[in-house]
Amino acid sequence: MCDNATEKLIVSRLWLVGIIGTSLAMFGVISNALLAVLFLSHLNYRNSPFFFLGFVAFYDTLLDFTYIILLPIPTIAEYLDDLPMYHFWLEYVRPGYFLGQISKISSVLCLIVASFERYFITKHWTFTGFEQRTRWLILIFVVLLAISVKLTTFTMSAFRDEYISSSANRIILMFTVRSALSSFYAEIHQGGCAAALRRCFLKDITIVKMPMCDRFRKYKVGNLSDDVLMSGIFNIVTIFLPFITLVFLNGGIVMMLNKQHIQELRSLITELAMGPDIMRMRRRTIRTATNTLIVIISAYLISNLLNMMITLCEFLRPDFLHRDHRQLYRITSDMASVLTVLGNLIRCPAHLISSKELREQFKLMLFGENKVGYLHALIHFIFYLKQTRLGMQ
Repeated sequence: MCDNATEKLIVSRLWLVGIIGTSLAMFGVISNALLAVLFLSHLNYRNSPFFFLGFVAFYDTLLDFTYIILLPIPTIAEYLDDLPMYHFWLEYVRPGYFLGQISKISSVLCLIVASFERYFITKHWTFTGFEQRTRWLILIFVVLLAISVKLTTFTMSAFRDEYISSSANRIILMFTVRSALSSFYAEIHQGGCAAALRRCFLKDITIVKMPMCDRFRKYKVGNLSDDVLMSGIFNIVTIFLPFITLVFLNGGIVMMLNKQHIQELRSLITELAMGPDIMRMRRRTIRTATNTLIVIISAYLISNLLNMMITLCEFLRPDFLHRDHRQLYRITSDMASVLTVLGNLIRCPAHLISSKELREQFKLMLFGENKVGYLHALIHFIFYLKQTRLGMQ
């Protein structure tokens, strides 16, 4: 069945996804990239609880970048009636989608780990954060977990399409997932990791050609794991569990901050042990970092609320959106994507507004001392290119 979009829907999606969403994503790429450089290039930030927030900014940069290359292009192509642009988008949508999913899962897992670390710092006054070696081990585990979650849902979907064709075979699904994973790892052994990953992101997104339709309706781009079981498993791991975990962690941190008598007792004990000046600086730093994290978590929860509601509706009543209200589904999905990009964009201003030290470091990184900052270097580079071009003419 051809999905014919109205002119009004195309224009609405152009403004929402192509203009507003792309503008937010471009600012998000710049701000989060600068934030990642600040947190990960400076030793004092890298050896502190800002470590995981730096990688949150790094993965948010990748996520905003994948938004720019995935969502606006087909919308703009449809509005301009540019079929070659749409065909070009079809060539890279699969690896782009895979990169976006891995970045999304890694970002939220790093945010959860940062929340746990801040929770323990707030709860235990003697705890100053994880050891640096522990942080790197946790980060490696987070990345491997993100890839494993994506590969697991893919292999289960691929196995289902290949073996589960009758009701009798569905009974043995839970006992044969292991063989599906084994076949995937066997492919890694035979053809290498790159070949196996290429197979994963080439088959995770399916492009169906429908001869009865024309132009942009001729191709239907969908997810291989777009059924109730697979999408349910994936969304529970990537949306519901992080959402609930961050709600409880955020609430726990706020409750502990509100217990002023306990905080004052801990401060007094620590001040006697460490000295008033060090304690005053440590208390101000912890308070600022904790408030910043609360704002970041709250922004994540608010920006992903619509996405969670759509996912819940898809799981409980899949035909309501996919068949009965297709245009509503497209608009709400676009709004959820734009809200996610907006949530990523808020994180950098939240850091800068909450911390004077970060503002000073950010300014120093951009402008530098004696005009050696990144911004001055960029201006000199542009001026050099312009002079070179004039010289060639």
